[in-house]
Amino acid sequence: MMIVAEVMILLGALVLLISSYGTFKFQDVYNRLHAASISTSGGALLLGGGLSILGSLVHGKLFLKPLLIILIIFLTSPVSSHVVAQAAYRTGVPLVAHTVQDDLALAFLEWEQGVVEVEGEEGEGDDEADEPLAEALVP
Repeated sequence: MMIVAEVMILLGALVLLISSYGTFKFQDVYNRLHAASISTSGGALLLGGGLSILGSLVHGKLFLKPLLIILIIFLTSPVSSHVVAQAAYRTGVPLVAHTVQDDLALAFLEWEQGVVEVEGEEGEGDDEADEPLAEALVP
């Protein structure tokens, strides 16, 4: 069982190393956030789980601190990366030049034009389905 814990710690450290490399390799803030937040959660899971198992085996009692740290990282990492990405987008941080499509800008344009599709309600003879559900807020 100790070998399993050591392998988990090693794999967690490797995932975190790859995550840090991706953070430096990618070119814009959005891709960097993706590499950091996704891989950090996986690396923390392996590393904390391995530390909890190893500490429990060595000391003969259950170590819960690494599991609590994993829980905190799982709760804060996605929220913080989402907030940073949203702030970067709203302040106009540009996407990398070879980005194919900006889905958020397309969604805003559809919302601005009042194009709203409701699933399952098309073709039921409802005349109000063709009217937009919301008016554009931009003058």
